[in-house]
This record gives sequence, structure tokens and C-alpha cells, in this order.
Amino acid sequence: MGTSEEYGLLGEWGVAVVISMEEEVARKGGGMGQNLGETNPVFSWIWTAPAPSNIKAFAWRVMLGRIQTRDNLLKRQVIHTAAEALCPLCGRVEESCSHLLFTCPAALLIWYDVYAWLGVSTAQIPVGEVHLLQFASIGSNKSQKLGEVAIWLTVVWSLWCVRNRIVFSGGELLKDQILEQVQLKSWQWLTARRVEFSYSWFEWKSNPRLCLLSL
Repeated sequence: MGTSEEYGLLGEWGVAVVISMEEEVARKGGGMGQNLGETNPVFSWIWTAPAPSNIKAFAWRVMLGRIQTRDNLLKRQVIHTAAEALCPLCGRVEESCSHLLFTCPAALLIWYDVYAWLGVSTAQIPVGEVHLLQFASIGSNKSQKLGEVAIWLTVVWSLWCVRNRIVFSGGELLKDQILEQVQLKSWQWLTARRVEFSYSWFEWKSNPRLCLLSL
């Protein structure tokens, strides 16, 4: 993605929504790492989720705004121009952590697919910690919420991985493949880390909400 033709497939309406959300966050002084101390409960959700430790460490850095997105590289003068700092997924807005993972039109398409798979309809939140807490609220008890957090972690990690493939290997964003990766990784993590989770890959892919009820 990144050309005007590919971006046009996402729709001008989607672009307007993304820009308005990011402007609102900036106006209120929000954003990744803003007013988020490491004692915030969101970190407890991350560190106790049934997911690999390196993925949880990545999410911790996401919450603090410390991943190597292009806005951070620009601040450190690793890159030097506004054009170099554009999001590699949409090519229209400066790449920040919040934009890349939560408000980029390409990322939104992935989140909408994940919500549809879970049978959930909700507003998209442009701030990471609030986004995670909203996602976790889908579960009805702590164990189910941690299962939801594991799914959330697979989404942000998958988006980061596809971003890096685009930047470093000339890859492309194939949303159906990303959804399947999210489904597969979350199933593998839950199967390996929760003994009460004993559903098959087919059952998980077909009805994740029912499977999460076992947690």
C-alpha cells in the first residue's frame, strides 16, 4: 500500500474520520505514552495475558510510545524529512504509534475484521490504553478478559510485523492473511498457556466467543 490508487480503495470518508480522531486526541493532549505511568492497570492486563513475553514487552513499549515509528525516528534525526516520516501503510499521514496501530485506514480495516470475527460492534478508540481496556471489556470475567487481551496483542503485533515487511522487504498488506494470522496465533497462545482451553483450530476460528466462555 502507499500509492494514491491503493489508498483510494479505502475511501475518502475513512480518511476524514482518521484525521478527525487524531486531531481530537492532539487537542486534548492525549496520545501514546501521555499521562500513562507504569503503575497503570493496563500494564497488569498486558503482563498477565496468555501471550509470549516478547510480545508483551512490545505492547508495553506501544503503551509508552517507544516503538521505532517514523515520528520517533524523525525526532532522533535518523530520518530528516516529512516525506520520509509518512505512514508506510497509507502514505498520507506521519507515522506515529497511535496512527499506525489504531487510526490508519489500513489498520482500521484489520480491526473491523477482528471485531466482526468476534461478533462485536464498537467504536474505534484512537488511544492505545483506552483501546486495550475497551477490547478487554468484551469478556465477562477476568480470565475471559485476559483471553481478549491475548487477541488484542496478536493484532498489534501482526500490524507491526506487516509494517516492517512493507518497509524492509517491499511486502504488501493482505488483510485476509492478517486476520488468519491473528486467529492462528491467538489460538496457539491460548492452547499453550491455558489448560482449560481445549478447542480445536476449527472451533476457535468458527466461534471464538463460545471458546472464550471456557476461560
